[in-house]
Amino acid sequence: MWATALRRELTVDELNEFSELWVTLEKKQLPIAVESMEHLGDEELVRHLSQKYVELSVRKTPEEDYFQDAPLVHLSRVRPLMRYFSYAAVLLAIAIGVYLWRSTLPNHSDLYSESQAQRFRNDIPAAQDGAVLTLADGRQVILDDTSGTIAKENGVIIVKRGRELVYEVQPVTDGFPGFYNTVTTSKGRYVSLTLADGSRVWLNAASHIRYPVRFSAKERRVEVSGEAYFEVASDKKRPFVVIYRVGNRENSVEVLGTHFNIRAYEEESRGSVTLVEGAVRVKTGIAACQLQPGQQALENEDGKLSVVTDANIEKAVGWKEGLFVFDKTSIQEIMRELARWYDVEVEYAQPLEKSYHFMIGRDQSLSKILNIMETTGDVKFIIEGKKITVFN
Repeated sequence: MWATALRRELTVDELNEFSELWVTLEKKQLPIAVESMEHLGDEELVRHLSQKYVELSVRKTPEEDYFQDAPLVHLSRVRPLMRYFSYAAVLLAIAIGVYLWRSTLPNHSDLYSESQAQRFRNDIPAAQDGAVLTLADGRQVILDDTSGTIAKENGVIIVKRGRELVYEVQPVTDGFPGFYNTVTTSKGRYVSLTLADGSRVWLNAASHIRYPVRFSAKERRVEVSGEAYFEVASDKKRPFVVIYRVGNRENSVEVLGTHFNIRAYEEESRGSVTLVEGAVRVKTGIAACQLQPGQQALENEDGKLSVVTDANIEKAVGWKEGLFVFDKTSIQEIMRELARWYDVEVEYAQPLEKSYHFMIGRDQSLSKILNIMETTGDVKFIIEGKKITVFN
């Protein structure tokens, strides 16, 4: 009927049928119509149709034009058809707009067929040590290339030694709690620090920790977001408490002296605490549990806790030792890890349900890790600037 319409050979009945077809075309069907146009591969046809129906929609006397060679039709039967032609013109204009918009979208079809060397030509190096220190007075210090003494606050000297930020308490009597510092790592950065009590903290990418420059005499309390590994200095008189949030819930881990890992990224609805040495007590708003070495507390979306008695410690704390450890890990979780470490965005060309088991150093470039996953033959990647496209 398209070709018949273009040749002006529609009868009255056919014209009614054609008009009803366009009038009943729902908005949700337009992409299908556009797909059909694309499959025809004839842009000239699309332009011709657009022009044709715009012309039809503005003509005042269709019986003088369209039906000039057709049998005469009573005017009262023809005029209602013009309303349908107007609707058809609007619908077609929308369809053409969708078609033209789709033509401007990036097309990865050529990239999908490229070799791995071509798809990985924009490789990304591993993360670097570095963070931003926010002092008690609000001043910020970029730690990436800083060394030596940074500041003196509340009887404490803050020093950057190599890759570590160190707080050295001075023997003074005028120091008091209430001065807080914050260390923040962006994507692609990490840092370690020694707090005023001698406790050590490793901060993973896209994380932050807030802590007093000088702890009080009764308690040592810090706040964490993201992922951090703690080696807490033993002090039976002053419990060490870590506050972290999962969703909108405030949780805590209380210890005396121990080694443990907290994972609580804002974009993840679940959190975990993994104990390496000592003992800790984990509390959420509705649940609590005591952990022994080798155990892991998993928090679900409702704040309930479950304890893994034989946790994969290597997987949980491998990042602190400079390793990616994936054990039957979904591709979505792996890509979230890589997105934080290499500061990239991830896009999926289609839904994927894959899991992987491998270990590799975090000092490797991104392409080395993606290559391992590609060797399975069920997934491929494209590196474009700061975006990774995943497809199969």
